[in-house]
Amino acid sequence: MAEEKEKYIELVRQLIPINDLPPAVQTEVLNKASLLDIRKKGKIFKQGDRDAYSFYVLEGEVELHANNQLHNTIVSGTDKAQYAMGQLQPRQFTALAKTNSVVLRIERDFLDKLMVLYEKEDEPDDSTVYNLEVDKVEINEVDEEEDVDWMTRIFQSAIFATIPTANIHQLFTLLEPMEYKVGDIVIKQGEPGDYYYIIQEGQCEVLRQPPSGGKDLRLATLSVGDSFGEEALIADTTRNATVRMTAAGTVGRLSKDHFVELIKRPTLSAVSLATAKETVAGGGKWLDVRFKKERERPGGIEGSMNIPMDMLRMQAAKLDTEVPYVLFCDTGGRSSTGAFLLAAQGFNVSYLDGGLVNHPELAPPEEVTQTPKAPKPQAAPKPQAVAPAAEAKAPPAPAPEAKAVMTPATAAKQEDAGQQQAQAAQQKVKQNAKIAAAKKQAEQEAQQLRAKEQAKLKQMKLKAAQRLQAEQKKLEAIYSRNAEEVAKLEAMKKEVAEKLQREKARLEKQAQKVKDDLANAEKLKAELAAARKAMEAEVQKRQQEQEEMEKQIQLKAKAKLDEELTKLAAEFAAQNA
Repeated sequence: MAEEKEKYIELVRQLIPINDLPPAVQTEVLNKASLLDIRKKGKIFKQGDRDAYSFYVLEGEVELHANNQLHNTIVSGTDKAQYAMGQLQPRQFTALAKTNSVVLRIERDFLDKLMVLYEKEDEPDDSTVYNLEVDKVEINEVDEEEDVDWMTRIFQSAIFATIPTANIHQLFTLLEPMEYKVGDIVIKQGEPGDYYYIIQEGQCEVLRQPPSGGKDLRLATLSVGDSFGEEALIADTTRNATVRMTAAGTVGRLSKDHFVELIKRPTLSAVSLATAKETVAGGGKWLDVRFKKERERPGGIEGSMNIPMDMLRMQAAKLDTEVPYVLFCDTGGRSSTGAFLLAAQGFNVSYLDGGLVNHPELAPPEEVTQTPKAPKPQAAPKPQAVAPAAEAKAPPAPAPEAKAVMTPATAAKQEDAGQQQAQAAQQKVKQNAKIAAAKKQAEQEAQQLRAKEQAKLKQMKLKAAQRLQAEQKKLEAIYSRNAEEVAKLEAMKKEVAEKLQREKARLEKQAQKVKDDLANAEKLKAELAAARKAMEAEVQKRQQEQEEMEKQIQLKAKAKLDEELTKLAAEFAAQNA
């Protein structure tokens, strides 16, 4: 599959908006994407559907239909094919392959995050397009490789997939780079948690001091793109391990408040007991992160599996990524930390809000105190209506037909009734005055309370403004530092570009010299071959002449020998005659 993708890399670099990304990131896009082989009349997506992908035509032709009517045809290699097909959600078209086609499928959210993290570089001047284009690729490979590595690894991780893109953008803005040498301690066991860390360059080891003392135990090795320090921030505890640099590098740190706001809150999911039971009933599982000894106590959740919090990292492989897990502990502190760790590894997790201590229904009956029912309040006796003194029952009047006779006793009774009426009127005046005074006092107290609240609110606004101003100064300092870093990087980039240009000229000069030397060598080789051939011909000619000469000498010697033999024979014959 990797080889198949490799042949499309140049085509993918031209897709929009992928073409705005650095070359190394474009390669990462292709690695993350899927290549779909679609047969003729095969369906890519359907009108009305919702999905999380962008689709590009790399080979073949694809038709877009709406309401069973052909709307458009996209042919690979054309301008239309540089754009994703029918992006609107829900899908406005049905995409059908008109011919056998190859389609690139990439997650929109992943692509959006890449676009936020990496901005397109300025185009070079027209007069230097050719030279700078070559240098631009080489500079990207040198300067951007590490950025692509740690940034891409960070937001490709499962934990960052749940965080909004705006949060990630803000996170990288607030991340403070810290330089460390080999052997430096980044965090120390037992100290309070204050920062969350992401390794941008270098390597670390995680060490833990055993409770019994002795040599530190090495738990893990962390490299570029790995993060640490979240456990103490989530559980609000001290560091449970020491992290030490084993290779010099840069570690970015994020304050606790920013970590909670940007990462923890959008990541962790606290659920009620009813929701947790629904999750488990639907195929999920309970996961107890308490220690074994705690689990042996009565209470808890029957049928739950148990992985203690300190073993969760190492035993996470036992869990199924397809199963939703609901974590729990006594208070919710450890389970929330465990949920974060598992979410970072791609698990579907939540945790029981409040833990076991806040859910009496999960405790054994003997540990639950039955609150006695309060006695029903008895109805208060119905108050008797008391007539105002002014309306007190007057002595019965004499009958109309009776003749009124004013006796001394009657006069005394009338006088008493008048006095009672006067006393009742005075009492009513006093009561009204008392009510008016109480009302005035209540109004004064309410006014004082309003004044206090307004002063308190004013003080809160002042403090908030001061914090906002301090935060603004901090951000301005960070932005200023980032601007300085960018300026340094630009200067380094320019220096590298000039150095590469000089090196390129030197290499071209050397190459030309080697080329000239090679041409001269070829010419000399040809001349040597011709001379050798001529020499061989001359040698052969002389060999032939020498052989001919030797042959003539041999013939002359033989003739002379024959002549001498004949002469001797004649002399011998003459002597014997």
